[in-house]
Amino acid sequence: DATQEEIVICLRLVGVSVQLLHTVGQGCPDAAIGYRGKTYLVEFKADETSRYTPDQLQWRETWQGETPLRFNGPGDAMAWAAQIGAQKG
Repeated sequence: DATQEEIVICLRLVGVSVQLLHTVGQGCPDAAIGYRGKTYLVEFKADETSRYTPDQLQWRETWQGETPLRFNGPGDAMAWAAQIGAQKG
């Protein structure tokens, strides 16, 4: 998505590891991120109105793990990192 590069830069600036996965295709989330000892799957979207593709919806329907995060721009990513960073443990 259009905001992917900007989001990745912001996440890396605050110490989040980012492994891009968008080239996997078939609905796979855009990235795996690591922060504070945990790994999360993330979907990057341009804004709140951006829809999931049919492949993304199919992937989410069959995925047995935690639901991937969704960042609608750098602001979402930074708010998430601040929230996780503030948690104890």
